[in-house]
Amino acid sequence: MEFIPGTVYFAGAGPGDPELITVKTLALIRSVGMILYAGSLVNPKILAEAQPGTLTIDTAHMKLSDQIEWMQHGASEGKVIARLHTGDPSIYSSISEEIYELDLLGIPWKIIPGVTAAFSAAAELGIEYTIPDITQSLILTRISGRTMVPERESIRSFASHGSSLAIYLSTDMLEQLTEELCSGGYPPDTDAAVIYRASWPDQKIVRGTLSDIAERTRQAEITHQALVIISPALIRQTYKPSYLYNTFQTKSAIHKPGAIICLSESSVIIGRRIKAAFPDYDWYVPEQHLESASSGALAYRYGVRQILQESFRHYNALICVMASGIIVRELAPLIQNKHTDPAIIVADNAGQYWISLLSGHIGGGNLLARKLAEALGGQAVITTASDTQELPALDLIIRKYGWTITSQSTLTAVMAALVNGRPVAFSSDFPVPNTTDLSRLPLTFFDNTEAISTTYSYQIVLSNRVLPRSAQGVTFLQLIPNGLVLGIGCNRGTEASELESACRKALSQSGFDIRSVDELATIPEKAEEPGIRILCEKMHWKLTVISHEQVNSIQDLPNPSQIAHFVLGVNGVSEPCALSAAGSNKLVIKKIKFPNVTVAAAQKELFL
Repeated sequence: MEFIPGTVYFAGAGPGDPELITVKTLALIRSVGMILYAGSLVNPKILAEAQPGTLTIDTAHMKLSDQIEWMQHGASEGKVIARLHTGDPSIYSSISEEIYELDLLGIPWKIIPGVTAAFSAAAELGIEYTIPDITQSLILTRISGRTMVPERESIRSFASHGSSLAIYLSTDMLEQLTEELCSGGYPPDTDAAVIYRASWPDQKIVRGTLSDIAERTRQAEITHQALVIISPALIRQTYKPSYLYNTFQTKSAIHKPGAIICLSESSVIIGRRIKAAFPDYDWYVPEQHLESASSGALAYRYGVRQILQESFRHYNALICVMASGIIVRELAPLIQNKHTDPAIIVADNAGQYWISLLSGHIGGGNLLARKLAEALGGQAVITTASDTQELPALDLIIRKYGWTITSQSTLTAVMAALVNGRPVAFSSDFPVPNTTDLSRLPLTFFDNTEAISTTYSYQIVLSNRVLPRSAQGVTFLQLIPNGLVLGIGCNRGTEASELESACRKALSQSGFDIRSVDELATIPEKAEEPGIRILCEKMHWKLTVISHEQVNSIQDLPNPSQIAHFVLGVNGVSEPCALSAAGSNKLVIKKIKFPNVTVAAAQKELFL
C-alpha cells in the first residue's frame, strides 16, 4: 500500500478502540512522516503505531491557520501527512474547511473512511438501527447550539419520522433535546440511551426514557464525548421476518440465555413444558406447528439447519427436542472448543432423557441437564467422567476463583489423573479451608510449596510466586491466584512505560508473578495521572482510588513518608493504598523506591 509524498490524508481514527481503525489507516500511520491528531479524542495506542521519529502534533487547541501551516511545511518537505480525525472524517470533523485551505495552496489531499461513533454505539448497545416494518432509516444529527442547524433539519422535524436517531454533540443540552424530541411526537416513555466514549475502556452506557435520561446522565457525570441514541431498536421485542432471511428474525440474540428448538409436532408438547420451566429461554417451532404451540413460541420456516446454526452462534445453551444425529450433523462444522461452544442438551419427545451433548463442564450442560430432570422429570444423562464419579471439576473450580493456569495441556493431564485415580499432590502458599470444592477432590494436601513431596508424578501448586521448573517426569500445574494489589505513587507526568517497568521490577525482585496482579491502588491526585490510567488499561488492572481519610486510617506503616505528609497531607501513598485496597494489615512487598515511582503490594484474602 503506497502513499504519495507531499499529500495530506484525512483518515478516520475510529471511535476509540484502536482495533476499530481500517487496515488502510493503520498502514498510513506506520508510513507517514507527520501526524496531526485531534488531541485526547484519539487513542494513544493508535499513535504508538507510528515509526520512531514521526512528528506528531496535537491540534486540540490549535487554530486552523496553524494546522494548515504545519501541513504546508510537511508537504514542502515531501512528507506523507496524516490528519487523524475521530470516527469517520466525513461526519462532524470540519475537514471541508481544511480541504478549502489546502486547495488554495495547491496541496493534494485524499480521504480514508473510518468507523463513526454511531456504529460503535450500536455494537455496544447490541442493536440494529434498521428493523423491518418498524424503522428503515438512521438519521445522524445534532441539536442546534453554538453551531446552528437549519430549521428544516431541527430535532423536532426529525422526531416526527419515528426512525432511529444518533444525536452527536448534544449531551450538554439534554433537557432541551428531550423537549424537542417530545414536541416532535415521541412520548415521554420512549426508550433512550446515552453512550459515553463508545468502545473506550472507560465507556459508560446510560439507559432510560426521554422523561428521565437527562437526570440519569447528570448522575453519571457525563457532559461531553457522548452520543444520544433514540431508536425503536432499544426496545427488546419480537420482530417480523426480514426480507433478507424470510425466516425468524426475532429478538436481538447475542449470547442470550438459551433457546428451545423443537422439530416435530409431537415435540411441541414437551417444548411447551420446557418453556414454562425456563421462561427466559426463546422457544422455536416449525412454522407449520406454530398454531398448535401456545403463545410465546417463535416460528422458523426453512428447515432446522438454519435455526440450529444461528442459535449456536447467539445463545449460551440449546435444548433440542430431536434426534441427536441431527444435532451432530448440522452443528459439527461450527464446533470449536469447550471454552466457547454453547451447552447443548438433546431431549426425546417424551422428556424421558436429558442428554448433555456438548460443553458439559464449562458451558454448564451437565448442570442444565440436571435442572431439566428436576423440573420436568426424566433422567439426566451425563457422560463426563468427573461427574459420573461425583467429583467437582477442577477447571470449573479454577474458573470460579479466576485463577490463571500455566498450561492448558498440563491442566488436562492433571484432570485425567484425578479421574483415573492416580495420586495427585496439592500444595498452597495460602490456607485452603476445608469448605472449598478442592477438599472434595482426591488430593494429597501439603502445607506449602516447599513441603510438597517429590515422589508424586502429578503436582498442583497454588502460588502467586515465580516458581522453579519442576523435576523431570513430574506433571506440574501451577495455579496463579489473583488478588495481589499494587499500591503506587509517582511524580507528576511519569510515563506509563516507566510505571510499568517499576511495577515489573518490584514484583521480580520480590519473586511475584505479575499475572497475580489484578488491581492498582493510589490516592485521588495520582489516579488522574494519564500514565497510571494507560498502564491499568494495558494490563487490565482495576484502578482503585483510596481517599486521604482511608490512607491516614492505616496504622503502623513500615515506611511512612514525610514528603507525602507535607505535600499531600497523607502518611504515605503506595503502602497504605495497597493495604487499604487489599483489606489487609500486612504488606507482601514493602515500599520500593524508583526514581519517579514507589511500589508496594498487599494480598487479598483468597477464599472469601
